[in-house]
Amino acid sequence: MPARPAFHGLRKAFLQEELEKYSDAVLNGTKDEFVKDVIRRYFKRFPPELPHDQEPTAEHLANVDDALPDEEPDMPDAQDYPEDQKTYYALEEAWLKRRKEIDTRSGQIARWLAYHQPKASSSGDPNDFVSVMRRRLLGQTFKRPRKPTAVNVWAKKHPEIVDKAYTEAARGVVKTKRVNLGLRGKVAQRLFSKLSKDSKKRYAKLAEKQHADETREWEASFKKRTLSPTCVG
Repeated sequence: MPARPAFHGLRKAFLQEELEKYSDAVLNGTKDEFVKDVIRRYFKRFPPELPHDQEPTAEHLANVDDALPDEEPDMPDAQDYPEDQKTYYALEEAWLKRRKEIDTRSGQIARWLAYHQPKASSSGDPNDFVSVMRRRLLGQTFKRPRKPTAVNVWAKKHPEIVDKAYTEAARGVVKTKRVNLGLRGKVAQRLFSKLSKDSKKRYAKLAEKQHADETREWEASFKKRTLSPTCVG
């Protein structure tokens, strides 16, 4: 019998929504900070005390506010229970169990994002009914297309240059056949930094134009479709 996936249901849906932004973070060199933020927001929706096979309530998800500071309980102090060591040990065990769950789950999240990122769909169709309802259930809104960086635009137009430089940089460093996205992103940034000021400005303008075009397309598509199952082709 195959092992149960580490994430399923709403937990998997939440992480899937982060894959595109994770890819951008890898290319921009901000992966570690992004993963920490994903973990922080994950536990706001799925507290470590909640069993893995139990989904959070719609009410709990509706009350999630990512802007609020995270409230982490302090480790119990034995001096606070001088005459009740039994309670202290019970609280300490619960705190350690919670801490272990957070550490374990955090590692699983980081590995899941790294493994699934290359498999992320690039369609991003906001009209897909399943996607619509999943976002609604998670309390998420449809976000406008993210503005690409000038580096990303340049790299996509010159993949052969980036691939050649990456192959040279990865020789003796990368031990697997899978592309090291972090290294490839740094290679692209290094190559882009060598361009002339005029070239950099040109790709910055191309990034702005691409973002404007994608935003117009997104707005038009979003307005003409409704959130009903009849939208599914």
